Amino acid sequence: KSLPEPELLVVKFLYLSRLPAAGWLQTPAQYQLSLHVGEDARNDPPSRPGVYATASVQAGPPQAVPPEEAQLKEQIAKAVEAMTASTPMGASSAPMECRFKSRLAVRLQDAGPGPAAGGPVYFRVDAWAVTPGLFSKPSAPVLFARAFVPINDAKYHRRACTWPMIDAQGQDVAYLTCEFSFARIPSPVSELTASAAGNAVSLAWLASNEDRVVPIKGYRIDSRCLGRGKRAPNSTWQHEGDVDARSTRFQIHGLKPDTVYLLRVCAVNEVGLSEAAELEVKTGPCAPAGCGPPRLAGCAGPVLS
Repeated sequence: KSLPEPELLVVKFLYLSRLPAAGWLQTPAQYQLSLHVGEDARNDPPSRPGVYATASVQAGPPQAVPPEEAQLKEQIAKAVEAMTASTPMGASSAPMECRFKSRLAVRLQDAGPGPAAGGPVYFRVDAWAVTPGLFSKPSAPVLFARAFVPINDAKYHRRACTWPMIDAQGQDVAYLTCEFSFARIPSPVSELTASAAGNAVSLAWLASNEDRVVPIKGYRIDSRCLGRGKRAPNSTWQHEGDVDARSTRFQIHGLKPDTVYLLRVCAVNEVGLSEAAELEVKTGPCAPAGCGPPRLAGCAGPVLS
């Protein structure tokens, strides 16, 4: 059974490598990346970066990186060498790069359709160059190159991959390294339990499975009064509160005594709410009220005086 259309496309831009060197007395250009999904990926590039765009980053020579990132840079270098072996770049190229570390998230319902709904099986990344002037304002963004990243093959998901950036003449002029994945609503919580004491109920559950791309933000708790004995058909859900992702407990106060409630807990991430875990619980009886001193019928005062 095929999965439904995912709700969110998350792209993490890492590096733009093998950028051309600046000319004599010129400051290296700044580069900005814009992401195009769905039908927008098929259209001609706009005159300026689109809605989903990174901040501008100035190109420079490769810099030293932390040890955990050194392996990624070695992989990028090998991938670029493999691609330039078959399509060599011009002699004017130089080992300039931009280190982005930018994350963009696109809701497919806003920018789709995605591949499962008949949209293109790729997204497009446009690279825009801004040339700083020595004595003038920076130039307007100019389309430098573009890359088409396939999204229908799971082997490219959730891993850093390097793709050629192609200019208007069809030449490889730079290389983009990015990581992308589709994201969905979180999995439901499990083993929801409840214990009632008077007009309060304590809830506990096991956390949803964690997703590093769209981690759990927290949990939402709602209640619905079902009444005493005969259920109230017109009762509505009441929002009781929220807890962050580190907590898997919640206590509801101020409920009606000796009443059946339907309680639900939903995990929340960047995409939305998970399916609800539900549980019925009956609150405890109310404490008896005080009767006061005994009296005889028709007497104004107490029996004992």
